Amino acid sequence: MHQSNLLKKKVLICLVIVANLFLFSTPVFAKKTFQSNAEALETVADKTGIEKTDVPSMFSNIVKVAIGITGLVYLAFMVYAGFKWMTARGVEDDIKTARNTIIAATIGIIIVIGAYAITNFVSQQLIDRATGQYQK
Repeated sequence: MHQSNLLKKKVLICLVIVANLFLFSTPVFAKKTFQSNAEALETVADKTGIEKTDVPSMFSNIVKVAIGITGLVYLAFMVYAGFKWMTARGVEDDIKTARNTIIAATIGIIIVIGAYAITNFVSQQLIDRATGQYQK
């Protein structure tokens, strides 16, 4: 007896859920295609005033900003180390700290610029070979 009441309750709950789906749902008669989505995206992009660009150009701009920030950090370390050296007043520990900061900052900027140069060279060679502009 208990099982049949439980089964009736489950069936009733399922019927209520199905009835709600049909009674309270709104049909949508929209047909979207990839082309209409692209047009809608163009419309929204035009209204924002943001310049439309491709992914490689955007990535290039991000890298340029990162290189600029790296240069500013290098300058800050050099100014800090120079100030530390000038205010050391002959204390060898402070002079050694300043010298080590200058060396570490210089090595860091060389690594960053070298990595950028190698990446730029390799990517340019790949692009040239892919587009057929490579000349021996």
